[in-house]
Amino acid sequence: MDDQNTIRANPPSSATSTSSSEMPTDPQPSTSSTQTLTDLQPITSSFKVLTRQHELINSKRVAAKENLLLQATKMLRTSKKKFPAAQIGDTVRIQVPDVDRGRTDPRNVLAIVVGIQNSDFNKLANKNGTLKELFTGNQFEIFKEKLISIDEISAQEISLREAASAIQ
Repeated sequence: MDDQNTIRANPPSSATSTSSSEMPTDPQPSTSSTQTLTDLQPITSSFKVLTRQHELINSKRVAAKENLLLQATKMLRTSKKKFPAAQIGDTVRIQVPDVDRGRTDPRNVLAIVVGIQNSDFNKLANKNGTLKELFTGNQFEIFKEKLISIDEISAQEISLREAASAIQ
């Protein structure tokens, strides 16, 4: 009987281990919660690295945009020097494209600026008529001398091809 009382008073060690594993009585955090906190630290540090990379990328984009605008203004300045704006009454030389020119037609046509639209597009005319299309400053060369006067031009609208073939 004494053996039974001792058994009841002191439960077997296997029973104690199962009850302690089922219900932790430790006030300290378990290893799984500690693991979660340490897992968050690399995530936040990698988040900081990504945030810095995004800031660096955005600053590079802003710098690239500013440099692109500077390059565009430089190109416009160079273009305005190379192709000055024509004034009404200026004599210009237009190169006739090979497609619009016959074998015996001249390579160039002389014309005069008779109108300017939107400060970039020029209406041109010569003795045979007014050209149908508008021309920009890079499509013709301005002469210093006035070879054609406004009084000599015709009001009839013609194409560049007709103007080139009519010169003969």
